[in-house]
Amino acid sequence: MADPAELEARIVSLEAQVRELSDALKARAPTSMRDMRRCPNCEGTTLLSVAATQFTPTEAERIGPLGLVQTNTWKGPTVLGPLEYIVCRQCGLVETHARELGDLDQRLKGVRKLESEPDVPAPPRGPYR
Repeated sequence: MADPAELEARIVSLEAQVRELSDALKARAPTSMRDMRRCPNCEGTTLLSVAATQFTPTEAERIGPLGLVQTNTWKGPTVLGPLEYIVCRQCGLVETHARELGDLDQRLKGVRKLESEPDVPAPPRGPYR
């Protein structure tokens, strides 16, 4: 059996390592696969960018891009904020991103712009979840 002083020293060392790793995780900003070009789940580096697409109810015919909002006019459907999926080829994790938002918040009822106050600090960043 190991000496109690030696075990105590190992525990102190391991606790310091755990604190160091914890601090490193807290300092790491949450990021997206699209920006990092790496999966936060499995560290995979092969990602797919897939445009979300709508299909008819029978899935026999492609209608067009899927977006946050679709409006219909006499010219036909208009998609606002077309969606893009970023998929990890290794583990299958999927992120959804809206592209080309334009003036979405000004054109539609029920859409609110949420902005933080400039003098309020951002919350502490934890590990990616």
